[in-house]
Parts: sequence; structure tokens; C-alpha cells
Amino acid sequence: RGGGGAGGAAASCQSCGGNFAIGLAMCVASGVLSPMLNLALTFGSDIKDRAATVGHASPAMANNAVWAVAVSAGAVANAIYCSYLVTKNGGWHHCCGGRAADAPPLPMAGEGCCPACSCLESRTGGLVTLLWPFGMAVFWLAGTVLYGVGAGRMGPLGEVLGWPIFIMLMVLTGNVSGIMAGEWTGASWTALRWLAAGLVVLTAAAVIIGVGASLD
Repeated sequence: RGGGGAGGAAASCQSCGGNFAIGLAMCVASGVLSPMLNLALTFGSDIKDRAATVGHASPAMANNAVWAVAVSAGAVANAIYCSYLVTKNGGWHHCCGGRAADAPPLPMAGEGCCPACSCLESRTGGLVTLLWPFGMAVFWLAGTVLYGVGAGRMGPLGEVLGWPIFIMLMVLTGNVSGIMAGEWTGASWTALRWLAAGLVVLTAAAVIIGVGASLD
């Protein structure tokens, strides 16, 4: 099982309608574009200045005015795309605790699906289902706000030094929680070794940036 975990996972994902190459390309594109959020904070100085002068916000808390604009704009795009997917897949009835009669069936565990595929049919009600994305949104927004406060307190180079640390710790936390949740169960030892090496490199990079930022 350990030797064929990666290949088996890729094959089962394809059986659920996925495409590894396209998914990988989208992940790379997402990583390349992810600094745009930090660029909004960096080049949104006019908004921060207005928040400080008109709203009497502190330099650290003034960053929240930029988040209000940037995150709200991102929410519109996400809401439109997610609504399109839910409508296309007939998921509105499913989210409310049932499924439409003409909705396409969702494969169950043991029918060629892998943990990475979002193809396991939920048996929970709508309220319980909504609590998960709501909790994720609260934690994500809290982390983003804390980053803005921390970057503001770091001075002029806060966005330059703080962002890589923020992203690296996000990746570390996500991978560690994924390991604890069993997402890497069945992966090959080669994949696990690459994962461990990547986590070590990220940890070392975060420490080096932190030490370098403290030097005069």
C-alpha cells in the first residue's frame, strides 16, 4: 500500500473526474497570485492614511481598512463561482439536508474515491454543514487581521518580512494538521520524505528571516 499510494490516489482522483496536471497547474497559479493580497496591503497606503486621519486608527489597526476592501472584493468572486458550481451540480438541496431527484449521484467511499476528492456525500444537516466553512472563515480572517497588525508593528519593512513568515507558517500548519487528519495515509515513503524535507526547509527559512529582521 505504501509503494503505490501516490499512483493509486492519482488514479482514483481521475475516476472522480479530476485531472492531476490541471489541478497542479491551478495550484501553481494560485501560489504565484497569492501575494496579490499582500500587494493590496503594501500599495493601499492611501486607504491606511485615511483610516488613520479620519478614523483615528492606530498604524497597526489601519491595515484593517485595506482588508475590508481587498477581502470583500475577493468574497464577491468566490461567491459567484461557488454559486455556479453548486447550481451546476444540483447541490442546493443537498446543502439543506436532501438531494434533488435529478441531481447526479455522488460516489461513496470504496467506489474509486480518494480522501483528496470532494466526492463523499455528506450525511449531516444544513446547519452543521455550514458551521465548517463559517469556522474556517473566522479563523482565516483572524489570522489575516493578526498579520496586518503584526506587519504594521514591524515598521516600513513589515509587509516585506512579515508576509513570507505568514505564508510559511500557514503552509506548515496546514500540512501538520493534514498529517494529523490522516490525509497522507497510504502515501509512499518517497512522498513523505519530500514532505518532511519541505517542512524542514520552510521552518529554517522562517527562522532565518526572523533572525535577519531583528538585526540592525
